[in-house]
Amino acid sequence: MKGNSGKGKGRDEWKGDEGGEISAHSLSVIIFSVVNTSHLSKLFENDRHFSHLADFEREMTYRTEMGLYYSYYKTLITSPSFFDGITKITRDNVTEYGHTINTLKRFNLYPEVVLSYFYRNFKAITDKMGWRVQTCWQVNRGGDLPPVESCEGVGNPHYFYVGGAFVVAGTVAGWLFLLGVVLRILLLKCFLFSDSILGGLLSVAAFAFNHGESTRVQWTPPLRESFSYPLILAQITLVTIALRNHVSGSRWLVGISIPIVLSMLSWQFAQFVYSTQLAALSVTFALDYLPRSTFSTLIFTHIFSLLVSFVLLFGNEMLLTSFYFPSILAALWGIELFPNQTAIHHENSSISFHFLASAKNIFDDFQEI
Repeated sequence: MKGNSGKGKGRDEWKGDEGGEISAHSLSVIIFSVVNTSHLSKLFENDRHFSHLADFEREMTYRTEMGLYYSYYKTLITSPSFFDGITKITRDNVTEYGHTINTLKRFNLYPEVVLSYFYRNFKAITDKMGWRVQTCWQVNRGGDLPPVESCEGVGNPHYFYVGGAFVVAGTVAGWLFLLGVVLRILLLKCFLFSDSILGGLLSVAAFAFNHGESTRVQWTPPLRESFSYPLILAQITLVTIALRNHVSGSRWLVGISIPIVLSMLSWQFAQFVYSTQLAALSVTFALDYLPRSTFSTLIFTHIFSLLVSFVLLFGNEMLLTSFYFPSILAALWGIELFPNQTAIHHENSSISFHFLASAKNIFDDFQEI
């Protein structure tokens, strides 16, 4: 009886420690994300003096395609209704002279759709409640120039738009921390950098010290990667957890599919990132480090994500003509070719797989040293 109670107590203590670690890691993710969001906003303000500009001047700060993306956001928030705005951007006859195009399909405008929907509802609620969500004043421009009105606050459409981009992009620091915690760093695992908070702190520190080379969202918030890259990191984190624990099943399929779909709806080049991921997963499976069930779940996750994205992007042909779709087909062929998860010992394996087998043997010998 005494021994059993001791075992139960140890199990409860382990669960308590695990719950405490999850809470600490979650809190750290939130803190790093908030700090990074604030840092991005300050860098943007210091560069543009955004708070002292009139709205028409703020529109002029959106250089290159940034202005194009903001114009669709402006169309959505200024239309009589949200669905009227959707109709205008899906049947656009202004962007390309002489043609009516679906800009939601062409330019991956789902970030603008989401932000405009929230802004319209936010303004409707605050106006109805009489809440003050922006502050306006006259800015004296000197000389013979007339003063202009400048409004600052989340109620301003520019601040809501740019702020939304910074909130999403700010989560990069949080995802990097979480990825550093869960990632098994092969050569440093003996030094407590894996399965500990130190791995996350190292990742965030590396990101902070190389911030200027790691992102450009502080200068170009409306660009597509500002919205998509954090979602890609979220997907990589989930895949890392799946690889470490050799999980499989529909729950993981749906969970990993969500960031894949959202990232591909936000950025037309996200699919190339996932093409390289499929290549890495295929090599891992060929080296016999990945169970067939886990590999199959991840591949069918990409298939499901591709189908959903293809439908939501109104049949965007780029999804089928890029490397992403053939990469999925090649991975499926690999599953059928090596049904017993012994790819490197298959009697019909090619020279490339013999090379992978040799690389695996060298790698295993290195681990034993």
